[in-house]
Amino acid sequence: MKKFLTLLLVVFLSACVQVGEFTPERHAQHETGRPDCNITPERCINGVPW
Repeated sequence: MKKFLTLLLVVFLSACVQVGEFTPERHAQHETGRPDCNITPERCINGVPW
């Protein structure tokens, strides 16, 4: 049982290493929803994208 819990802990820790690292495609997909207020000011309120 102790070996199983140790293995489980190692698996969880190794999974946490990759958290927050996204591919360039994922970053591009996230940035598509943010308008550039200089180019499209109608999509912004007081210079802040919404």
